[in-house]
Amino acid sequence: MKKKKRILTSIEPYLWLLPSMLLMAVFILIPIFSVFHISLSKVTKAGIIKDFIGLDNFRKVLGGSAFPLVLKNTLVWTIVVVGLSTLIGFILAIVLNNQFRGRKIARAIVVKSIW
Repeated sequence: MKKKKRILTSIEPYLWLLPSMLLMAVFILIPIFSVFHISLSKVTKAGIIKDFIGLDNFRKVLGGSAFPLVLKNTLVWTIVVVGLSTLIGFILAIVLNNQFRGRKIARAIVVKSIW
């Protein structure tokens, strides 16, 4: 009886985690595998998956004339957004950490606007 209880105690956390793990598999892993499958397949304009073509889609994209410009724009956009978000967040954290009149209201507004 004691051994059975010890086994149940050792697997109980995993039983509690099982529903969230299943949801993660359904809503995260399955779409990821689906995207990989589609990226390696020929897809019609109607969205019908046809034949497996391997890396041909990637060759077309990387060899396209627009790719360097798109890559540059994506990198610039990402760096600017991350940089500005970090800077604004840092400034906001410093300001809201200081004592001033209406600080609780300002913090509540910031927290409410984030969520």
